[in-house]
Amino acid sequence: MLFTDILDAKKNIIQPEFERLFELAIENQQHSNDLLLLVMNGFYTPNVFDMGNGVMSSHYVIGPGIEGHSESLHYDFIHAYRSNYISEKYFTDYLADLEFSPEKQQIIAELKVC
Repeated sequence: MLFTDILDAKKNIIQPEFERLFELAIENQQHSNDLLLLVMNGFYTPNVFDMGNGVMSSHYVIGPGIEGHSESLHYDFIHAYRSNYISEKYFTDYLADLEFSPEKQQIIAELKVC
């Protein structure tokens, strides 16, 4: 369970450090148009979902959220694809295998029978 007084106490400790982080980022930027990118794993969502028995979920969410889950699934898909579908052949060799030649006629005939 979360308690406001404990959260406020933690905020009082953390807030000055965030301010120091931003000051350091501004002081150390190489160019005035540099960006500071942050990863956020807590957010506010206006959608409230029924968790069952009439209990509604909170607007405040911890975790990657819908966009984060989509991003994670996208990464998982690309990672699985590149992990499982990387050919050990060179592309030119692959293309050469696809070209028709009279020598391959016997192989084609055997495949047609199957």
